[in-house]
Amino acid sequence: MHVFDIVEQGARAAQGPKPCAAVRGMLKALRNRLDEVHEALDFCACARAEDAPDRQIFYRSPNLTMMRICFCPGLRTPPHDHSTWAAILMLSGQERNTFYQRCKSRGLEQTGEIVLEPGSVFRMEVDTIHVAECAGQPAVALHVYGGDLDQLPRRVWHPHTLEEFPMEMERYEEFSRLASAACGPPGSAQPAALPA
Repeated sequence: MHVFDIVEQGARAAQGPKPCAAVRGMLKALRNRLDEVHEALDFCACARAEDAPDRQIFYRSPNLTMMRICFCPGLRTPPHDHSTWAAILMLSGQERNTFYQRCKSRGLEQTGEIVLEPGSVFRMEVDTIHVAECAGQPAVALHVYGGDLDQLPRRVWHPHTLEEFPMEMERYEEFSRLASAACGPPGSAQPAALPA
């Protein structure tokens, strides 16, 4: 398997009438080939990012972004959205996702969480707001989005005040540093325990 095989499959899936479902199906088919996917994306070697997840975009078009994301231990994003659907195939490590919804009294309220492990395939809707974090050893995943992620009107929330802002990369990186220094995601007194 080569990176262009993954791109070709993703681009074909994204052109159908139900692109999110088709991309999710593609990722489910790839979960039995994790080593091959890992090797195909190995040119996107994880940088030892100290304060933000390492995003390696390897395909971008108006209707699709594909990237390899690596979270080193201790890293956490601020709450953010994508303004489009997203699908994730976890390649190695564990990634904890904490979910939120808007609320009038405090900006956001926590609604749940999930821990993704190697082989997990997870879909997020257009209106999903979440925090992603490394839950142990470096977490590496293939992320697919239904648009050009850096051109969409995305939102990010301050990890302490939960004030909402337009997404700008400098702000996102600053908020990532603050989020990573906290003892847990917003709305939790401490990090949630991993399932046994």
